[in-house]
Amino acid sequence: MAPTVLVTGATGYQGFGTARHLLAAGIGVNALVRDPSKPTASALEQLGARLCIGSFDDFDSLKAAAKGTSAVFLNVMPTIPNFDSELQYAKNIIDAVRQSGTVTHIVYSSVAMTGKHETFPG
Repeated sequence: MAPTVLVTGATGYQGFGTARHLLAAGIGVNALVRDPSKPTASALEQLGARLCIGSFDDFDSLKAAAKGTSAVFLNVMPTIPNFDSELQYAKNIIDAVRQSGTVTHIVYSSVAMTGKHETFPG
């Protein structure tokens, strides 16, 4: 049985591209979407993704989306100007997938603060 990856932000640029390539490689995708009527959600479904309706602040929907997955592509967009929401949303997803008991890998992608830092720790 092929692995299944939970892709968050599946109707956005990064999430859609990631989901499309995973599906093309024969990897299952649980696509977390807020609005299943979006054209990108319909396109993912036609490609074979399982649409999981939910949001970053709905813990139960995150747990349901993570069920049966072995990895997560975590792509969180903050609520501007409250960039702290990105951290909370990521924490919600990580907590939900921990409870799944099946996820062994998380890939986190974020570019929201690109250009906002002059130096980086370490």
